[in-house]
Amino acid sequence: MGIRMRFFSAVLAVTLLAGSVRAQSAEPKTAGQTYKNIIQLKGTPAGQLVSSMQFIASSLGVECAFCHLQGKPELDDKAPKKTAREMMAMQSAINENSFAGNRQVTCYSCHHGSSHPANMLPVLTSDAPAQSEARPPLAASVAPAAADILENMPVLWAEPAP
Repeated sequence: MGIRMRFFSAVLAVTLLAGSVRAQSAEPKTAGQTYKNIIQLKGTPAGQLVSSMQFIASSLGVECAFCHLQGKPELDDKAPKKTAREMMAMQSAINENSFAGNRQVTCYSCHHGSSHPANMLPVLTSDAPAQSEARPPLAASVAPAAADILENMPVLWAEPAP
């Protein structure tokens, strides 16, 4: 092998090695590697953690202080933070088991910008809340009878508009 060929081979090897090292270090760190006490969002890229938390806060219509102590976000002193973790685990399980791991259910799916999930219509009659007093029927004089409306309909259509 000539000197030129050895030089070219050496440059190629160094270039490939440098590219390999750069590719390994270019992989972003996860939130679990970067921040303290991350449970549900461990695998989220660290650079996306803040925007993920902003989405959660917006979905619940709350500020960061709803779940976190100011200046100490790693502490678990607030009950809403614990509840949020449970809800995120539930949402993750629903997406995994029902939607092949695709994110279809999010905090917003139930909360719609409110700190408490929106009420759901009862599925079964047994799920419905107990009825309070029955409302009295409307008096017949409140609205005209259907027969009166139908009887006068041709007259209403036949008269020209003023």
